[in-house]
Amino acid sequence: MKINNYIKFLKEAIRDDEYSYLNDDLDNFNKSMGSRWDDSTYSPEDEYGYYNDDDDDNYYTDEEGMSDLINLFNQLFDNSGIYNVNIEGTPKEINMYFTLNYREKLRDIVAIFEVLSKIKRDILPQFDNETDLWIDKKGNPLLTVTFQYSEDLDDGAPF
Repeated sequence: MKINNYIKFLKEAIRDDEYSYLNDDLDNFNKSMGSRWDDSTYSPEDEYGYYNDDDDDNYYTDEEGMSDLINLFNQLFDNSGIYNVNIEGTPKEINMYFTLNYREKLRDIVAIFEVLSKIKRDILPQFDNETDLWIDKKGNPLLTVTFQYSEDLDDGAPF
C-alpha cells in the first residue's frame, strides 16, 4: 500500500523542466512492478573502465603516470607564481630544479617551500626529500629538491 501511495505522489510531481526525461523511468517502473531489472547487458567493468583482457591499450604505464604527476606539480607551481622550475622524474625519484635570481626576495623562496611542503604532505608522503643550493656556471643560484621513495619510512601510523 505504501508503494502505491508513493507512485501516486511521484505522478503528481512530474517534472516539466530540462530533467523531464526522468519521467520515463517512472512509467518503466510501473510496467515492471515486481519483476527484476535485466542485468544481462550491464557490466560494471565496462562502465568504470577496468582492464579488459581483449584490449591491451587500457594499461596505465609508469611513464604516463609520471607525466601526469609532473604536470600536476607544474600546475601547482604556476598557480603560486613560480615559473622557473624544471621537473624530471622516475617512479622512485623526482628531481626539481629552481633557477633563482642572484638577488631573490625572501617571499619568493618561502612560496617555493610552501608548495614543496604541500607536495610532501598531500601528494608524496612516502617520499623523503633533500634540498641543495648550488651556483651554476653563470653565477645564478640553483635550488635542487630531490624526492626519493623510502620503503622504510615510519610515519608513526598505528597500522
